[in-house]
Amino acid sequence: ISMPNVITYSAAISACEKDGHWRQALDIIAMMHEDGVVPNTITYNAAISACGKGGQWLRALTLFECVAQSYALVPNIISVSAAITACEKGEQWQQALALLVLARDRSMFPNIITYNAAISASEKCGQWLRALSILAWMRRDDVVPDVITYNAIMSAYEKGEQWQLAVDLLSVMLTNDLLLDAITHNAAISACEKASMWATAVEVFRTMRPCTVEPNLITYNSLITAIERCGEWAKVLSMLGSMHVEKLEPEGIPYGNAISGLRRVRFWQSAHHMMNHVRESWTRAKQGPEKGYLSSNVQRADDASNRALSGIIAWGNGLVAVMKPPGVTTEVVLQNLKEDLIAKEEASDLSIVSRLDFDTSGALVAVLGNKNSAAFHFVSAQFAGRLVNKEYLCLCMGFPLGPVDTVGDIVASIFGIHAKRQGCVSAGQGREACTNYQVLACFASPIVEGSSVCSAREGNDCHRHAVFSLLRVVLGTG
Repeated sequence: ISMPNVITYSAAISACEKDGHWRQALDIIAMMHEDGVVPNTITYNAAISACGKGGQWLRALTLFECVAQSYALVPNIISVSAAITACEKGEQWQQALALLVLARDRSMFPNIITYNAAISASEKCGQWLRALSILAWMRRDDVVPDVITYNAIMSAYEKGEQWQLAVDLLSVMLTNDLLLDAITHNAAISACEKASMWATAVEVFRTMRPCTVEPNLITYNSLITAIERCGEWAKVLSMLGSMHVEKLEPEGIPYGNAISGLRRVRFWQSAHHMMNHVRESWTRAKQGPEKGYLSSNVQRADDASNRALSGIIAWGNGLVAVMKPPGVTTEVVLQNLKEDLIAKEEASDLSIVSRLDFDTSGALVAVLGNKNSAAFHFVSAQFAGRLVNKEYLCLCMGFPLGPVDTVGDIVASIFGIHAKRQGCVSAGQGREACTNYQVLACFASPIVEGSSVCSAREGNDCHRHAVFSLLRVVLGTG
């Protein structure tokens, strides 16, 4: 019986690579060393790709370093492309760029796959200027961009909120008869949506069918969001009608946006009718265990078994509420909860429908089901339609807002920021948010002269008049 050789082992690793089974791929490399079989570049390339597909970018780079530092092996463009792709999936744009520079410096002749992976890595991290620089290198090396290249550039513009550049790129592609697909148009529409340029988003939408590109759910979701943000609720209803004609079932957010528009113009009955209609249609359409997850029966987590689950304060059919502490992200809290629920066989999946800022504590609602479940769509519609009330107790320091029982409103435009500490900042281009407050109590401030709490612009006047106010705050944003 012949012993396995490097070809046999490499074929086995390639089989693992196709499905992203990175652990098995690394186990096979370990077996090769035990059996005295020396892996070659092809072996390592397959293992690097397996790690990349399995989301293990750091392990992929470690394997690449093994090849690059070996006296017997020489990395090739396949090695570099696989490593860059792993970095792209791990959103490590700096590492991807360093690998691309290495490939160019060593005259490995990067190809379309190499460049597309590097551009995509920059795009995923919002580095649109870096993506453009890589595109320039690509053209300098006589590598012809394809639709994947342009889609990545378009997505980079969208994430960088460069709507004008996105529209200009689309125009260039149309003029030069370049191949376009739904991804191209969707990214351009999304860029316009984020900039509240609904009219331009509609113009982009109208170029799709002449290019034989059919709109999909993502297209309509972005377009409806753009239109609703500008208060054009009648056009939102028209778009929802078009989706029904095309047999596309809208997701929760487009319906929620339409409901928000109807409520804004005080069409309460129409908004209520639409919410009941979508609840029934989603319940009929969704199959499987999530189908019945729309019951309004909510219970407190009082029994011992549920108290053992981390932070659960209430649950119902399809919903769970958990207490989020300050100093931790929503994603971490819900991931821990998901693992706890699955371990106790209380749920098979958990989906995020709302977030709290990094420094904020409070009740966090999640859906017991995947993002295709009726519960997820229904709850998403309620948040988008601003039908969910959030109430907080806040202790604030500053100028007095009035005596006890004073009520007031704060209206500002906000938008989300993408960072480790997720949150919102005030900005004129954001979505309008309304916050209601009631003064519950006032306390004299212990702040002394020289404290850094008050800004230099406010000066001593702030120190003389600052108080602590205990407020009941209700967010009307949804």
